[in-house]
Amino acid sequence: MKNVSMVLCVLVMLACEQNDPNGSGFGTTDSKDLEKNIGPCDQRVVLKPTNIDSRHVAFYKLYKMVKKYKGLFNGRTFKKLGSGGKPIFDFPIAQIFPVYNNADFIYEGLDYNIRAIKSLEFIFHTLNLNIHSINLDLMYASQLLEYLLDSARLLKTLLNENFSDATLERLKATKTAEELTKIYFYLEEVVEDRNRFVSKLSDALVRIAVNNFGRASVLEILANNIIVQNDSLRHGNSIGSSISNRSDIIVFYASMRLMVDVVLCFIKS
Repeated sequence: MKNVSMVLCVLVMLACEQNDPNGSGFGTTDSKDLEKNIGPCDQRVVLKPTNIDSRHVAFYKLYKMVKKYKGLFNGRTFKKLGSGGKPIFDFPIAQIFPVYNNADFIYEGLDYNIRAIKSLEFIFHTLNLNIHSINLDLMYASQLLEYLLDSARLLKTLLNENFSDATLERLKATKTAEELTKIYFYLEEVVEDRNRFVSKLSDALVRIAVNNFGRASVLEILANNIIVQNDSLRHGNSIGSSISNRSDIIVFYASMRLMVDVVLCFIKS
C-alpha cells in the first residue's frame, strides 16, 4: 500500500510539473523559453543551456559536479599523479617577479605537465629578463605568469570559496530550476574552457622549446599567438567578433574568466 501511494504521489508531481518548469518536480523548458529569460548575469554570453532541468535534477547535477572537481583540484600532486615527485623549476621566479613567493602555481597552472613546465623554463632562460630594465621580455613573461596563476587559482577558488556546503544548501533552497541549470551549465563551461586553455598553451610552450627558438622568434610567437594586448579582453570583458581572429589560447582564456564572472553573478544575485 505504501508503494502504491508513492507511485501516485510521483504521478501527481509529474502532471503538475508539466506546467511548472521552475517547480520542484521533473519538467523541462525548451531553448525558445530560455531565450526569453536572459537576465543580467548571462546577457553577455552567447552559449546557453538547451533546456532547463527540474530543480531536483539541476541541483543534484550541480552538487555532484562541485564535489567531483573539488576533489580533483584540491587533491592533485605530482606524487598522486605518479610523476615521481615535483620537478625543480630552475628559474628564479621570486627574484625576477617578487609578487610570487615560489613556482608552485606554475605546476598547477599547467596541470602538472612536466614537458610544458620544462618548456616554460626554457622560454624564460631564452628571454632577456633583466630586472633593471622594463622590456617586452619582462612584459610577456609577466603575462604568461598571470595566465598560469589564473589557471591555477580561478576555478579552484571559485569552487572552494563559493560552493561551500552552506552555499549549496542556500542555492538549493532559493534558486529556481532555471538558475540552478544555468549555474551548472556555466560552471561546466569554466572547467572546459580551462582545460582547453591549458592544453593549447602547453602545446604552444612545448613547440617553442622543441624547435629551440631564439629570443626573437619566442617574442614573435608570444606576441602573435599567446599574449593578449587588450586589457579588457584579458580580463574576460569582451568575447565576440573582436577576438575572432585571435588564437584559441586567448579565446579560451578570456572565456574562462567571463564564465567565472557569470557563475559568481548567479550565486550572489
